[in-house]
Amino acid sequence: RYSARTHVAIVSFIAAAIDEPLTKLGWEEREFDTAIVVDGESTESPTHKVDCFKGKVGLEIEWNNKDPFYDRDLNNFRLLFDLRALSVGVIVTRCDALQAIFNKLGKGKSYGNSTTHMSKLLPRLNGGGGGGCPVLVFGIRPQLYVEDVPDSEVATLVEEFKASQKSKWTIFGNTLSRYIDKTFLKKAPLTEEES
Repeated sequence: RYSARTHVAIVSFIAAAIDEPLTKLGWEEREFDTAIVVDGESTESPTHKVDCFKGKVGLEIEWNNKDPFYDRDLNNFRLLFDLRALSVGVIVTRCDALQAIFNKLGKGKSYGNSTTHMSKLLPRLNGGGGGGCPVLVFGIRPQLYVEDVPDSEVATLVEEFKASQKSKWTIFGNTLSRYIDKTFLKKAPLTEEES
């Protein structure tokens, strides 16, 4: 159960909630050691880490980053595809229509026009940003939003999440335990916005 009402938690663990089950299925974060050779001289040119990689499929989760992250991901997919290390790239992001929910919850400024969402990604894809690499895109739509946290528990849930994160998951409150699986939080970093 995840809800945009618990903004402090959702920004950090949307990616972890997708990443954790994939990790259990053998997907892994992966950086490739690549180099450019000119006249016999090799220059290292490491790639950006791919969030989840398995069997020549790379998956990136872009929930609320600045939109240039799409350029980085697409360029990485293009390069790895050209080097035959990747067969297809996958991007999971949010649909523009989620903005209405964030606005309603008073979080609209945090999810502004310059952050990652579908209308920032599609022009890049349509303009050939992925090169020849096939890219499959999944957009999280408002229909997937479930408001399952009662108003009376929101403040407690947010405070317990902050305390748990700052304690490096040694403190885990009762309210938090009802809504969030601890395994997801192990990958949920403390962001500047949350501190």
